[in-house]
Formats: sequence, C-alpha cells, structure tokens
Amino acid sequence: MTSLFLHKKRMGHSESRPVWPSLPLAIIEEIFLNLPGQQVICVCRLVCSEWKSVVDSTAFWRKRCRSEGLKPLTIHKVPRHWQMTYFLCKMRRNLLKNPNADEGFAGWKIEENGGDGWIKDCIFVPHPDETVTKCFVTSYEQCKKSQLINLEEEGYSPAIMDEIQPDIVISDWYAPRWDCGSEYQIQIELLNHQKRTVQSFVSAPVFFPQWNDQKWEEMTYTFKDYGPGVRFIRFKHGGKDTQFWAGHYGIRPSPESTNAIRKKKMFFRKLGQQLGRPTQSLSGWLISKFLKRNNQILEENAVKLCEIQPHETVLELGHGPGLGLQVAVKLLTEPRGKLLGVDYSNYMHRMATKSMQDHIASGKVTLYCCDVAEMPLEDSSVDKVFHCNCYYFWPDMKTAASEIYRVMKPGALMVTTLRLDHIVGFASRNVFYGENWQPKVYMKALQSCGFTDVRMENRRDKFLPFQAIYATAAK
Repeated sequence: MTSLFLHKKRMGHSESRPVWPSLPLAIIEEIFLNLPGQQVICVCRLVCSEWKSVVDSTAFWRKRCRSEGLKPLTIHKVPRHWQMTYFLCKMRRNLLKNPNADEGFAGWKIEENGGDGWIKDCIFVPHPDETVTKCFVTSYEQCKKSQLINLEEEGYSPAIMDEIQPDIVISDWYAPRWDCGSEYQIQIELLNHQKRTVQSFVSAPVFFPQWNDQKWEEMTYTFKDYGPGVRFIRFKHGGKDTQFWAGHYGIRPSPESTNAIRKKKMFFRKLGQQLGRPTQSLSGWLISKFLKRNNQILEENAVKLCEIQPHETVLELGHGPGLGLQVAVKLLTEPRGKLLGVDYSNYMHRMATKSMQDHIASGKVTLYCCDVAEMPLEDSSVDKVFHCNCYYFWPDMKTAASEIYRVMKPGALMVTTLRLDHIVGFASRNVFYGENWQPKVYMKALQSCGFTDVRMENRRDKFLPFQAIYATAAK
C-alpha cells in the first residue's frame, strides 16, 4: 500500500503528515451508513469538520432509520430529533436468546433437571403470540434453567445503564397441563460487573390444580431506578408437576421477553436531569450540542436586554458551554469590568473554562462550579445578572432567589430569557419536577425575596418569538 505524504519544513526541522484524498460527502455518508451508530458519533465525528457536518445532519439519521427499518414509537408524528430516535429504536428488542425452544436448549443453562428432566414440546393450546409453536416442559421434580444477559454486549453501554437507567421489563408466559397439577416460579437478578446482585425479584410460587383449563398466564415485572452499576441480568425460571407422575406433565414456561427499554416517561425524566446538570458522557455531549444549537439567540438577547456597561460586574447563572459568556465579555471593555459565571455541572464548567481560558488568564472572567443557592460571592457585588433556560432546575426556588438577591447591588437588574412554548412542551413530558417551570412561580419567588418591577415581556428576534423576565433588586 502506498501512502502520500506532504513534507513541510518548520523552524529548522521537517514535519511529515498524511494528506488524504478528498471524497465527496455523498460517498462519506454512504460509508457512515454501514458503520455502527456509536462508532459514527464517537470516532468518525471527531476526524474533521466535513465529517462532523455529515454526522450532525438530520438527513443522515433520518436516512439511517429508514434504511434499517426503524420506526418511531409514535408513527403519526414526525420526530424532531432523528439521531435520538435512531438510538431509542435500536434498543427495542428481546434480550433473551432462544426464548421459545425453537433451537432446543441453545442459550440456556440447566440449573436443575429433576424427575425425567426438561424437554421441548409443542404447545397444547394457542399461545398469545401466534408465532410461538413450541415450549419447554418440566417433570415431576424441580426443573430450573437460566440465562445470563451481558448488557454491554447487547448494546447497553455502562453510560446508558448508569445515567439513563432504562426500565428493565420482564415478561414470562407459562401454562399448566389440564390433567395434572403444577408449580411455577421465576427469579430475576440485576448484577454488577462482578456478578453480584444489585436488585432482584423472586415471585411467590404459583400453583395450578389438577383438572384446569390449560390457560396461558403471564408473569411481568419492571425494574425502575435501580441505580448505577448494573451490567448483567440473570433470568431463571422453572417448576414441576405436583402429582409426581413419571414423564413430563409439569409447568410449561415460554418466556416472551426481557427488555431494557427507555419508556417515554423515564426518558424525559432523565433528559431533565441531563438538561439541568449535564455529565461528561454521551448523554451530556448530546445535551451540550442541544444547548449550543437552541440557546444561542436566547443568550444573545439576555445579554442585550441587560444593557451591560463597560465598567460593570456581570454574573451569568447556569452558564452552560459558555455561549452567553462569550457575548457578554466583549462589552466589558474597561479594566474595572468583570464577568462572573456559575454552573453546578462539572462538565459545563470545564467546557466553558476551556472556551474562556484567555479571558480567565487575564483576570477578566472568573467561573465557579457551584450551586446557585450557595455562591462564593460577596454581598451587593454584582451590577447585572442574566440567565437562560435555567430557573426550572432550581430545587428550592426561594433559596436560590434569596441568594441571587444577596449578591446584587441596590438597583441591579436581572434578565432571564426563555421560549415558553418549548417549556410548556417539556413540562407536558415530565422533563421538569413540580411546578417550578412556570414563570409565575419564578416571578412570585423573586417578589417574596425583595425584587421589584418583576415582569415578563413577549419579544421577537430574527423571527424567533421568546419571553424575557425582568427583576430589579430593591435594597
């Protein structure tokens, strides 16, 4: 294989670096469509700006969904975020191997093989899933089998399991034989990387009498909010007949599914946590991308409406990746002018620190990684305060408002900008806890702490409607 190199002399020595032939974006896109989605984001996107533009495009992820036959949960509504839709759809599948005895006992570990042991057989009565024609059958002493699911191998990375914590839904169908009593039981364990139990579910034994209707029954259980560290699922079930008849007259289990799924409610609640406090992860990276794309105009207008003077001390609350900081610092042209910022996300703090590093080195800008309710600032030290899409995530609105009031000078102005239609939409999907998202709740908290002239105005910039809330610290 021949490589092409460009040799360039610099400061007395030569430097060699490869020069790659330029490919049409259409060909690059076609290559990316045949690579794993996570590899496209975590590797290809970082190569160059051209590749990044392909990966970040809505058209790419829409085409990827369609080429793989992935459909959103709500088929009558066109998704706004095709990248997120793609990864959500990829997660929806049964994680159990060979659940219905189509391949004998492949994928299963026989834990107990009492009596005449396990066999596979045809079903006696139609299964709720019409595609199921076979099942496993137990004998006259305990028969149990298990399956260990490696979540990372199934595509559920540690980041997804620790931060998103998707619901883990268990569904197991079982039926007795009509002429013989039987017993059924299931046990599910969520395990960490050392295969130690994090959470478990053990059903009470289910008994069927002799002379029954052979009806299929379903055992379901959902694990929620199980905490970080889950890496494996151990699925174990079985039973026996209660007549002690030789042969195979015991319970007939037919596991329908073990799914780790992101239900809408769970997903949007986790989304709210990441919006309020992004972490250094795939989720946090996606949120930072969302903030940069959707907050730019709001940040610019928050700064503009503050009417910042060159000599003032200005504070941004929840500065995020630093969009508002970059706009505000340009206005503080006098030596006395200072810019402060607070954000309690370590990830956002590091991101903003990197983008503002020259101004921080000169002493013009100081950033703090802290809670709005506990800021390391002196009393009556700030002339102007602004924030964008921030107050909804303050757990104690009055405490935060009181702390902001403390650091503001008498007569200092605070401006917050938001798009109320978007906030109402998020609230309807349970992204926010409680009622703190409502402007009236925020404005009432400001008034109770001593702010005056608290009002909200409807405004527009570049054909984008938004709202601005003003408050003055009357001391």
